[in-house]
Amino acid sequence: MPSVSRRSCLCALALSLPASAWSQRLELPSPLAFGPVAPLVGAQAFGPAGVPAPLGLQAFAPSIDLFAAALAVRPGLELDAAAPARWGGSLLPRAAFSDEEGAALLARVQKLAMQGHVARSYNAAKAHMFKAADHVIRDGRSGIVEVYSQTFVPGSSGEGSEYPENGDENGDGWPDREGLNAEHVWPQSFFSKRLPMRSDLHNLLPTFIHPNSLRGHLPFGEVQGRPEYANRAGGKLGGGIFEPPDPAKGRVARAMLYFHARYRDAAVRQAPYSEDFWNNRIELFLKWNREHLPTAEELRRNDLVAEFQGNRNPFIDEPSLADRIGAQAFRAAPRLRRKGPAPAFDPESFAESARMVPIRGGKAKHWRPRATPRARGRRR
Repeated sequence: MPSVSRRSCLCALALSLPASAWSQRLELPSPLAFGPVAPLVGAQAFGPAGVPAPLGLQAFAPSIDLFAAALAVRPGLELDAAAPARWGGSLLPRAAFSDEEGAALLARVQKLAMQGHVARSYNAAKAHMFKAADHVIRDGRSGIVEVYSQTFVPGSSGEGSEYPENGDENGDGWPDREGLNAEHVWPQSFFSKRLPMRSDLHNLLPTFIHPNSLRGHLPFGEVQGRPEYANRAGGKLGGGIFEPPDPAKGRVARAMLYFHARYRDAAVRQAPYSEDFWNNRIELFLKWNREHLPTAEELRRNDLVAEFQGNRNPFIDEPSLADRIGAQAFRAAPRLRRKGPAPAFDPESFAESARMVPIRGGKAKHWRPRATPRARGRRR
């Protein structure tokens, strides 16, 4: 496809749609109508006017509904005339989902999230996360933004250990000299570290080892009162829940929604844990998803992950899908009995993990959750 600017594609699409289509689309605006732009990476499927659809949507190409063809680009972002014509979320085929909602839409999204997914090794996934998917440029320097404290760590390695914290840069009282780790947003102990769940990059985030360890398999939520752990960005732990900072809440919510939609038939929701970890928090994830829309970096990451493992997170491409599915459909998804031994976690550890025990390591205070006797010795 010849090089073409995003702006020219918008104009071409606007001219190609009849007036009736515009009026219909105005009734269903996209939440990303004023969203950021992101380059397309990987395979393309072309819809009307020769505009490439996001990777993974090829099956719906015949019915692509370009309802956001006239979307405005967020001010302040430069448009590259030589870049491929793709801006996050604007080409999701709403017509393919227009008559569906609830459980039917959830089933459709699950198929979309599964489409093209190729299981990769865990080590390869981590290397891609550090080297490419979460690699950003800040003030001319390359590096990674640690998710739970929003701390920029310079570097270009595919090894997390090559990204040590500079002193106590995030202000949590514990210098992470050992670098970054891969945080499983949906804890890997819930699915016994099985593939492809363990290496699914849509569920992995780069975090410092200390907050990763503290979060463990605690549910996400909003901490009330004085936290037992906190950092400068607003990440905190208290009352048996872990709260990511505001800039990370949408990203965490979309990872949780994706993982449930993608793997719900794999029984990754464990019965003793499902109420407090998932069912009671669905509305909160929907709220975070609405209030913290994808950034340009999150959209770009979705492209790079798709290039690596073949599938996308549909809730990043179109966040409104989550509310159209609704909390009840997410909650009512089937629970299948898993085979083999139960994963290493204990529901009682929810309350117990809120009780923090100070341990001194060098000059800094190291805070770790106190485990129950049954949970002691188990790791996530």
